[in-house]
Amino acid sequence: MTPTEPRPFVSLVVCVYNRPRQVVDCLDCLAVQQGVEFEIIVVDDGSTDDTAGVVRGFAAANPGTRIRVV
Repeated sequence: MTPTEPRPFVSLVVCVYNRPRQVVDCLDCLAVQQGVEFEIIVVDDGSTDDTAGVVRGFAAANPGTRIRVV
């Protein structure tokens, strides 16, 4: 890839159920990746804890990352 070529765009899908600590660890690893444009789609499979809120908090604390919670 030359400097004038656009970087590829990738959608990363992370499925989670009642694992707020583990999903934050995963998002930390993904957020520092370089060399590709990407979005992170977190699919919360009906968690009964605050997993979705934790992901939203992570997204708010890291405004440079594209994170969506479904």
